[in-house]
Amino acid sequence: MAVQLKPEQEQELNAIAAQGCLSVDEHAQRAVEQYLLWHKDFVAVVKVGLAEADRGELLEHGEVVERIERLLAS
Repeated sequence: MAVQLKPEQEQELNAIAAQGCLSVDEHAQRAVEQYLLWHKDFVAVVKVGLAEADRGELLEHGEVVERIERLLAS
């Protein structure tokens, strides 16, 4: 598999690799691994939310806003 990077992305990745002990390929592999883990977690959370919605466990808009405001205030 080949991945096409934008020139500025390739340049930045090369610069990062030059500063450390990992090659460009190793950095790219780690980035893909992290993305795949994130994606797996994201899909799991969405499935939980869909199941809650199917059971009618929904919040009214005002309650969502109140919860967000409380989180931001703390």
